Amino acid sequence: MITFLFIILVLFFIYVFFYKQSIEDYTILQLKDWNKVKDSLTEKAPIIITDIIIPYCVNKQSLLNTQRFLNISLGSCNLKDYLDGNAQCELKVNSELETFLANETGFHSYANQNIYNKLNTHFASDYISSFESRICFGSHTLQKTSAIYTVIIPIESKYTVSLVNPNYGKTLPENYKSIDNIERLQTNVQYIDVIVKPNTILILPAHWYYLLKADTKGAYYAVIDYHEPVSVLNSYLDKMS
Repeated sequence: MITFLFIILVLFFIYVFFYKQSIEDYTILQLKDWNKVKDSLTEKAPIIITDIIIPYCVNKQSLLNTQRFLNISLGSCNLKDYLDGNAQCELKVNSELETFLANETGFHSYANQNIYNKLNTHFASDYISSFESRICFGSHTLQKTSAIYTVIIPIESKYTVSLVNPNYGKTLPENYKSIDNIERLQTNVQYIDVIVKPNTILILPAHWYYLLKADTKGAYYAVIDYHEPVSVLNSYLDKMS
């Protein structure tokens, strides 16, 4: 029994070790074929996949055609006014609403059928993995990925994604989550900007920092967080800190 527990403990630490690993440079991989993504995921580098079809259930016209979505409050405006670009909207959207929209539009089901299985990279993935999906609006301040993979899918508008390698995280201030423009920082932070348009997706490994800047009014995007037990625990600890 003690031997068995020791083996489990060793395997767990190996598992955590691989979760904590990251590359030191800013290599960005670009693919046109989903079938090659599993081999690329093991390289721990951000991946851009082009020529991706956006499901109709979350495109702008589909949302505008769904009456029950139109009056959903996004802060100082409702969803219809935001999508039409007719109002200056001070966004205030919580994660519960983002998750609700992913579920109610059918995007979560789409991701389950078309994306989730492509991120399963080892024999135990089917048994220990899970995923969350959200529909998010506008730009987003700097944040850190904790999921094994974070998938960003622009739906309306192109986005400039500023990426900070985990190895440069120590150069960020403690209040990094409030940063909305890395160029304004006084510290010498090394980062790279990636332009992601609709019909492309960006996959980020764990521990990368990213900031999203929308190009136009009415912009929104989808996020998929692919989790395994170690990342679920890490996400919980991040929220508690």
